[in-house]
Amino acid sequence: MRQSPGARRRFYSIVTAVIGSACAPSGSSTGPGFQQSVSRSGFERTLSIKNDVSPALRDIRPGPANLVEDYEVPELGFDDEAMFQVNNDPVVQRWNGRRGLNMPDPDLTFEGLSNFDNFRIRGARPTPPDTNGDIGPDHYMQIVNTLLAVFDRSGTPLLKDFLPVNALWIGFGGVCEIRNSGDPIVLYDLLADRWFVSQLAGSTSPYHQCMAVSATGDPTGEWHRYDFIVSSSSFNDYPKFGVWPDGYYMSAGARGSRGQAWAFEREKMLAGLPAQMITFFPSSRLGYLGIMPADFDGPPPPSGAPNYFVGVKQGSPQAIYLFRFHVDWEIPENSTFGVDGEPDNILSEVAPFTVICPGTRSCIPQPDTTVRIDALAGRLVLYRAQYRNFGTHESIVFNHTVDAGGQQAGVRWYEIRDPGNKPLIYQQSTYAPDDGHHRWMASAAMDGSGNFAVGYSLASSTFYPSIYYAGRLAKDALGELSQGEALMQFGTGSQTSSGNRWGDYSMLGVDPTDDCTFWYTSEYVEVTSTSDWQTRIGKFKFEECAPVAAGSLEGTVTDAATGDPIAAATIQIGAYSRRTDRSGRYSIPRLPVGAHVLAAYSEGYRPLKDRLLAIAAGDAATANLSMNHLP
Repeated sequence: MRQSPGARRRFYSIVTAVIGSACAPSGSSTGPGFQQSVSRSGFERTLSIKNDVSPALRDIRPGPANLVEDYEVPELGFDDEAMFQVNNDPVVQRWNGRRGLNMPDPDLTFEGLSNFDNFRIRGARPTPPDTNGDIGPDHYMQIVNTLLAVFDRSGTPLLKDFLPVNALWIGFGGVCEIRNSGDPIVLYDLLADRWFVSQLAGSTSPYHQCMAVSATGDPTGEWHRYDFIVSSSSFNDYPKFGVWPDGYYMSAGARGSRGQAWAFEREKMLAGLPAQMITFFPSSRLGYLGIMPADFDGPPPPSGAPNYFVGVKQGSPQAIYLFRFHVDWEIPENSTFGVDGEPDNILSEVAPFTVICPGTRSCIPQPDTTVRIDALAGRLVLYRAQYRNFGTHESIVFNHTVDAGGQQAGVRWYEIRDPGNKPLIYQQSTYAPDDGHHRWMASAAMDGSGNFAVGYSLASSTFYPSIYYAGRLAKDALGELSQGEALMQFGTGSQTSSGNRWGDYSMLGVDPTDDCTFWYTSEYVEVTSTSDWQTRIGKFKFEECAPVAAGSLEGTVTDAATGDPIAAATIQIGAYSRRTDRSGRYSIPRLPVGAHVLAAYSEGYRPLKDRLLAIAAGDAATANLSMNHLP
């Protein structure tokens, strides 16, 4: 590890005590007495039905193209009449924010996956792309319907070719290997330096969710693969995930339904072991509710904090619902979601809004065609609901598309503060400059300094669908995207498919190496066609962002008797974890300032537990660990 000028290096040498129990890191019990499935009204607990380890992704080759007709990814219709109410929006921002200030231009953009790649590799052109991706220390991983790709940070592809998403489950068997049904997600798990991938498998009962967690921080290597049956009765449409210290959390549900909420046993999945799944059903009295789990960036949430699910109630009276999902893997029946399925908090101070194009996907006009595209009217929370722990406060930011007046699509965005105690809508606004263009299908996030950005599609009858982003600094007036907007990629064509599909989502992430740089990916069209969508990946950064104070930790784990390195040992420091490599080394490049509890576990060795380690700003600490064999 390179040490920056002025950084302080601290060395720790720790040996396990001779006396100690041989317990693994805390988690669930799957030994004698563990039940495969437990349920009660509104609650279910089950196990993954299968798990294994994949070949290295870099060694997998796509099979020959299987020529089939172009198709749309399944999605159920919408039938909630409450969407048809019309309200005047009191928080519309009609100016574009420039006023002498400007959003930063992209530092880098490069081409992502496209439907040309889909046709070349799979012989089909699915719509919509469901574009998303995330950034890690050394890689950018992108996933769409129905391909995945791994790039280095400059945009160079690292696999021999792009791969069908279900190629990740080659040799796994069952529906995860056979089906490539879409609604994919990829996330970087910064606490463990791992990657998470998921997609659904078919739209018939029983409903499967396929998941995989990389075995190391290298997404081109091996993966721990899983198949969960998430429901026997409800199609798990639009599954969305959030990474949290105690689980991978998911929301899904058919349109016109109340949806469902799941937690998956992250600790076991990181280790490649059978994992539990806990399901909750929101109260049927809530009606249709599109909920979204929180996905955190930056420092982790406070120890023991529940995951937060947010939902927008579009019926009268409009409100934001907030659910706290507390999971207990030791005694799953103690887990809770809201208050008996009702929200923990109802934030009624939401500014009134009108849903854009209710009941139809034919909404956003395009040049040179009468075909309109989907504004995602029924997706009342768009991906992601980003969580941040600033120390002085906690925030969740998210967005949805609304009618800003006169059937002009605008981005309604929110910042919720203090979600764990007395949540409030700290700021809210609808970004819809008075220029005749529509802005929709957005993704929102904040950097480590509290600066806010939102990426979105922009189009009109005179402007081809393009990729833009806008933002505000933490010091700007509340409820305004004061820094204007910037272009990431011009579109030069329209999409003319009869299904009108666009989206269904995009993703704005934050670079874990500096907690300042935003990375955004979304779709555009270069040449007017039925479904020849393309995607772009780009990054930008506010100059005003100051990296959050942090230190680093590295070290080597060895056998106390022989001095030999111990590979695949688990290092736990607070909420962060790493596995040692073949030489017994581990590294955590960014740790929050403060006191941490250090622990180490390895099969056949006495665990090392409850060792205190202090990390100061600028620290480059070293903790070398020696472990004793079990008798």
